[in-house]
Amino acid sequence: MADTTNHSEFAETHQSIFEIVDYSFSNVGLLTEALTHRSFAHERNTRLTDNERLEFLGDAVIGLAVGRILLERYPAWGEGLLSRWRSYFVSRQVLAELSQELGFDKLVLLGRGEVQTGGRAKTSILAGVFEAVLGAMFLDGGINPCDGFLRKIFETRFNEISEDQRSIRRVLDTKTYLQECVQAHYRVAPNYQTLAEWGLDHERFFRVALNVQGRQLSVGEGRSKKEAENQAALSALEIMGL
Repeated sequence: MADTTNHSEFAETHQSIFEIVDYSFSNVGLLTEALTHRSFAHERNTRLTDNERLEFLGDAVIGLAVGRILLERYPAWGEGLLSRWRSYFVSRQVLAELSQELGFDKLVLLGRGEVQTGGRAKTSILAGVFEAVLGAMFLDGGINPCDGFLRKIFETRFNEISEDQRSIRRVLDTKTYLQECVQAHYRVAPNYQTLAEWGLDHERFFRVALNVQGRQLSVGEGRSKKEAENQAALSALEIMGL
C-alpha cells in the first residue's frame, strides 16, 4: 500500500534534522518514521510507522561505523580493548547524551501522554531516536554519510579514550569503580533496585535506581538490568564528581 502520510506537516522538523546531521534526505518518509515514537503513531495516525525497526537497524550501523573508526585510530589495540570501547560508544547512555546535545529531544514526535510523563528526557527514547535517524540515513544514502556524521560528533570522545587502566576502569568497569568509591566515602556498598521494566518480550527495557545508605543517588536505563545498573553507576560517579 502506498504511503499516504502528509510529510509536509513535519517539513520544519525535517529541515532541522537536515541541518543537524548535515545531510538532506531524498526520502523524507524515512525521516518521519525515524522521528515517530510509538506513542505518537498510536495517538495520531494508524498509517504512521513508528521508529522501532529503524532503531534496530541504526544500532547495527552505529556499531559497524564505530568499530571501523576504532580500528583505524588505534591499530595497535587488540580485540578485547576495541570491543570494550565500542560497547561504551554504542551504549544507550552515550547515545542519549548525544541525542540531547544535538537537539533530537525537541524534535522526536511523542504522544501527549509520553510528553507529560517526561518522555523527552528518557534515555530509552533519546537513544532510540538517535539510532533510528542513523538507520534512516543508512537506508537513504548508505554508510558514507553515517560514517562522516559519527566521526564528527564522536571526535571529542575519541580523543579522550586511551589504554590507561584508570580511564578504562572509570568508563568501562563502572560498577566496580563506583563500588570502590562509595565504600571509601560511605563505608557501605551501593544497592541496586529495579524500578520498572517495559517493552516487547524480545526488546525489554529496565530502569534501575542506585541507593546508598537507603537513599536514591541516581537512576539508569538500559536494555538489560546490567546495562541499566551500569548507567546508574555512571550517573552516580558524575553526581559525586568522580
